[in-house]
Amino acid sequence: AEKHLFHLRKHAEMKTEQCVMDNMEKYLSEYRNWSVWRTILIGQVCSVLLSVLAFLSHHFTVNLHLAIPTGQNYLHYILLCAVFTTWLACRRGDKGLISVAKARGYRYILLGFIDVQANTLLATSYQFTTLVSIQLLDCVAIPIALALSCLTLGVRFRFVHIVGVSVCLMGVGCLVWAGVGATKASGDGQQSQLVGDMLCLGGAVLFAVVVVLQELVVKTLDCVEYLGMLGLSGSIICGVQMYLLERNALVDVNWEDKTIVIYLALYGVVQFIFYALIPYVLRYSGATAVQLYLLTSDFFSLVIGMVLYKFRFHGLYFLNYLLAMSGIYIFTIKKTPIAAQQRASSENPPQQLMADEVHPTIQAPRDYVSPFETEHFEMTSSIPVTYTVSSDSLINSHSATTGFSSFYHK
Repeated sequence: AEKHLFHLRKHAEMKTEQCVMDNMEKYLSEYRNWSVWRTILIGQVCSVLLSVLAFLSHHFTVNLHLAIPTGQNYLHYILLCAVFTTWLACRRGDKGLISVAKARGYRYILLGFIDVQANTLLATSYQFTTLVSIQLLDCVAIPIALALSCLTLGVRFRFVHIVGVSVCLMGVGCLVWAGVGATKASGDGQQSQLVGDMLCLGGAVLFAVVVVLQELVVKTLDCVEYLGMLGLSGSIICGVQMYLLERNALVDVNWEDKTIVIYLALYGVVQFIFYALIPYVLRYSGATAVQLYLLTSDFFSLVIGMVLYKFRFHGLYFLNYLLAMSGIYIFTIKKTPIAAQQRASSENPPQQLMADEVHPTIQAPRDYVSPFETEHFEMTSSIPVTYTVSSDSLINSHSATTGFSSFYHK
């Protein structure tokens, strides 16, 4: 009996070890997919662009003495409108500008309003607080994105995702420990910095809300519709707000100074590229992953600060970057489980699932962008088309529509 029990225990241990090895091989196989690395690479490009935007906003306040937080964000909405709204207007049928505006126009107006306020709050915060404080306070968007993804998109995070987020936040802790650029103020200085910190926190929360809603749009509809409607609604809202709040400040700006014009134009172009790339990253990752990708912008911003503003060098800069990238790699090991996806899989009979594995098909118009890439998940959207997608096409973390998706449908 003891010998039999010994063999049973040994067999159980070997089975456990084999299961662990199989899981590790399955997780690490994600890194063989070029799409994963492409998404991470584009995410880092967005991070560099965000650090450039942070530097330019700091430069507007410190060197150019510009106080037009709404006005400096106006150009990129105009560019989005000129490119993507025009693209949307050239479409026909239900995907055209008129049809989309009738079906979901007021929802995009609300989304555009939130986006404009997020940009305005973040730009205003540079007038009151330091660049390093803003970079650190922006991290509040991560838990907000986590919570909203769970509540609104039905995303279910596993332990490995929490580990990835924790490692990234350890990198943020390195910046706090380094205390780069920290200065002790008193009196009015403390009050002004507190105002700037509160503005930054408000902007970070709104930015997290926008990113989660943007993920919902690009995965249930398409990127062109989102960017086109955001450009249209954002340019109108930003223009009206700029006229009401900043018309006197705009008149006082010396527009004959080519330096001001060049920097504002550069800011608008960089922000336009950033907005054009983010939907792609969202479509193949998720709102939380985007927030993690953008954490490395802290490192790039501090490098720019060392070069241009003589920030004191600290070895924790590199540790911050290594931890942030390590957290990103850990987060992408495991696809994000989705409640709606699991429900759909349980509703499909095994025979149908086996048929889907052998004959995966996608029936859709040639110009239609597949809104979901889910594991054996059949669905019918507002367009009378049925999709059946193999699990091989699933990349990184994905979010499916829940009841909240009615926000973007008739």
